[in-house]
Amino acid sequence: MNQKLMHHCLNWRSPAQIQDANQLLEYYGQKLRHLLEQIIPEYFPENQPVGAYLSGGLDSSCITASAAKNHHYPVHTYSIHFGAELPNELEFSS
Repeated sequence: MNQKLMHHCLNWRSPAQIQDANQLLEYYGQKLRHLLEQIIPEYFPENQPVGAYLSGGLDSSCITASAAKNHHYPVHTYSIHFGAELPNELEFSS
């Protein structure tokens, strides 16, 4: 990555105003959980199990955990490794 692009990435700021900037970390965790539990069920199929790809990252883990908690049908998870030439994150996705 060139220096100019790296500088831009490291110094990027959201154009949206940050609300409640002085809250404790727990406040933001609860707010994120509430928003996820609101939006994720909108994408569930009715009366069917769902599948979720676990990449080993925090985002797929949070979404899958919320789906497992709030969906009334099984949530099947999948992880994929693409060979020795590419990073292997399987240990983080189980």
